Amino acid sequence: MPTLTHAHIAVRRLAAAFAAAVLIVLCLLGGTARAAGCSDSWIGGSGSWGDTSHWSTGAVPTSADDACITAAGTYTVTLTTLTDHYGNEDTANVAGLTLGATSGTQTLIVQGESSSVQGNWYNATTLNVGGDGLALGANGVLDLDATAATAAPTTGNEQPGGSANLGVDSGGSTPAPLTNAGTIIAQSSDSAFNEAIGVGGTLTNSGTIDAESGTLTLQGQGNLPFVTDNANTFSVASGATVTMIQGDGSSFTNAGTYANNGTTSLQQTMGWNQSGGTESGNPVTFTGQETFADTAGAGSFDFQNCGGTGGILTGTIQSNQSISVVGNTGCTFSTLTLGTGSNPPAVVNDGTLVLDAQGSGTSTGGGADLQGAELDNHATVNSTVTDTSYVNTLSTALVNEAGASVNVTGTLNQTAGTPTTNDGTVNLAPGSLWLVQGGSFTNAGTLAPQLASATSFGQLNLTVSSKFNAGGTLAPSLAGGYAPAAGTEFQEVEMNGGGVSGTFASVTNGFSADYAKETASPPYLGIVYGSGSTAPASGSPSVSKVSGGAGKITLKLSCPPNAGSCARYSVVATITEHLKGKKLLAVTAGAKAKKKATKVVTVGSMAGTIAPGKSATVTLKLNGAGSAMLKRFHKLT
Repeated sequence: MPTLTHAHIAVRRLAAAFAAAVLIVLCLLGGTARAAGCSDSWIGGSGSWGDTSHWSTGAVPTSADDACITAAGTYTVTLTTLTDHYGNEDTANVAGLTLGATSGTQTLIVQGESSSVQGNWYNATTLNVGGDGLALGANGVLDLDATAATAAPTTGNEQPGGSANLGVDSGGSTPAPLTNAGTIIAQSSDSAFNEAIGVGGTLTNSGTIDAESGTLTLQGQGNLPFVTDNANTFSVASGATVTMIQGDGSSFTNAGTYANNGTTSLQQTMGWNQSGGTESGNPVTFTGQETFADTAGAGSFDFQNCGGTGGILTGTIQSNQSISVVGNTGCTFSTLTLGTGSNPPAVVNDGTLVLDAQGSGTSTGGGADLQGAELDNHATVNSTVTDTSYVNTLSTALVNEAGASVNVTGTLNQTAGTPTTNDGTVNLAPGSLWLVQGGSFTNAGTLAPQLASATSFGQLNLTVSSKFNAGGTLAPSLAGGYAPAAGTEFQEVEMNGGGVSGTFASVTNGFSADYAKETASPPYLGIVYGSGSTAPASGSPSVSKVSGGAGKITLKLSCPPNAGSCARYSVVATITEHLKGKKLLAVTAGAKAKKKATKVVTVGSMAGTIAPGKSATVTLKLNGAGSAMLKRFHKLT
């Protein structure tokens, strides 16, 4: 069973000196779990934990007792410093604790108070609960009050208040439970004093946890993983901070509501499982090698770390989610690794993925690096560079599906010989650069560079052994009122050791492609303004047969024999969700529902070309959203 030691006091001294978050260091004493029960009970009425007249045994509970605060009525029990402010005098130890009766409201305040003898590092009050665990009923309220609500003895310049800590730990290999069906409050009005919850086991929240002010630290105890299951409500108020610390498989699973109006950060490989719950307000921040396992639920999440493996993301980025890799001050770059293991499956993006190189000058900020498994983009990828001192890096294969977009501002380095396939749209802002280093860029969709001046336009650069495979549509556009003279040429694809193959099916917006410069010195693929545009492909493929299968759609397409060439086709399959409120009632291929909300969801897409006079049978596979619908409804129309 944990108890505070002088080593803990020393840590608190250091924490106070540097205004850092409170870190609980607990010693583990031997002992085994006890059967649930009440060996010492609060007999009712408000009072101090240390007042023996309020306990059924006539004595304050000890580490051998299962304490119960379950008497009916509305009252408050206050735990503060108990004796002379030395050693363990500010710590209450029990084997187990039950808080909450069947009626009324029972509040237990763990209240930090200033010491009249020593400095601020002694000013912490801790409740240690052993292996029998802590259970809060629906009417129970646990208040970690790091600022004393009442006047406290002070000395010198000390202010009333001190850290308020809760430790729940079996002291061995048996997990200790903390179950909350009531309310846990964490509050502090002074940054010198914080709150901490340490659990050597599982914190299960079916009630409410409110981080109202100050810094609340959630961390594991001993060698056991610290697991938090949020099935109801967890809120972080504006100005408040929640820090989750622990490795060894520790995780926070969100199946409820997480309202992050303040700051939430994960450290030391702590994992976050988004399991159907929602995260709102400010993004949750991952600061090291933490893992984000994504199954369902809205939210925004930022990865800010210092290089290396960095954060890890597995699963699918949902349509209502935003994932950002944010350049961190003091680091060369922040990293997000897609997938785990030696051969991880592709990560699908149905939402928004952002590479954000922040900063101003070389003293602040950093770049963003994406690595690991293939990224299959069905929605939006934004690569943004605020200052030219930094670049973003794409160190993994990218497939930009039909209907999806990649938007680049600044420099994006495609490294490690990786391939990019564009079946959707790639937008290159004025002055932006897509640098292909040893890999390939295959365009079957739309490449859309923007031109703001003769020297500021979006372009590609191919280093040694890199390839650009032209195809699809080249759609340059003028920006910012720029009007070049007719015949003005721009080096759209520079070849610094790389090469270009193929031609675009069409070049639009009054531009034409100049392939003759591919053998010039230096070589490049040019685009010329005002000399006419390449005629679009003629003829349109027709659909002669559509059939369904297990998780796929098969189509037979034909191109007219008299067509000079056939236009590139794209196939998009959609399903309409019929909703009543947030409840999904049914899915159809139409949108004729009355008196109910509908939402059209893309369940698959693909693109390609067919030669004149030819037919082809193509297969469209369901994406992640389509597969999930098929699993639920068994049949999709």
